[in-house]
Amino acid sequence: MRLAVLGTGALASLLAARLLRSGARVTLAGSWEAGLAALRLHGLCVDEDPPLPVEAVPARDLGAGFDAALVAVKSY
Repeated sequence: MRLAVLGTGALASLLAARLLRSGARVTLAGSWEAGLAALRLHGLCVDEDPPLPVEAVPARDLGAGFDAALVAVKSY
């Protein structure tokens, strides 16, 4: 299953990590370029588990072809 997670904050990262561990293909999409670069370079770090490799793209570049999308961003 290919999933898009919109957001790169705490909740989005936790959801993405759980999905990655279950075998899903996950792409994180966000607006903070430095955060996206860190995710691409170091992987997704949650708890004290080893970093998980994850695709991280600017939200404006998120394409189609996902089975589902989760939106985990602030509402303001």
